[in-house]
Amino acid sequence: WDVESYTVDGSDSTAYLKSNPFYGKYQLQDGEYGVGDFLFKTNAGSSGSSGHWYFKNNKRDLELSLSYSIGGPFNMGPYAAENIIWEIRRLKKQELWLKTTYNGKEYFVKFKQ
Repeated sequence: WDVESYTVDGSDSTAYLKSNPFYGKYQLQDGEYGVGDFLFKTNAGSSGSSGHWYFKNNKRDLELSLSYSIGGPFNMGPYAAENIIWEIRRLKKQELWLKTTYNGKEYFVKFKQ
């Protein structure tokens, strides 16, 4: 999954996020019973993480739990937070829209596959 748009408190921050050397893409793997594994590979090459995703709140929320293999967390707000719960705003085969509040700010991210 790659970011299509990323806003912080309504301001477009997509270019800023993608310019970060530790920006990367999520590779979510199918799981059973609302639990699965994923990889987070950064554009910095060897840096990255792996973790688990969980559906919560009757599949209205998505929790991501990361374990960094090299470095991290990468100071990218909730995008690369070690543990974060996102509200699922849209989930389709090619689209994933998530929203969360992190350190007093509202974040909204649209992923495309």
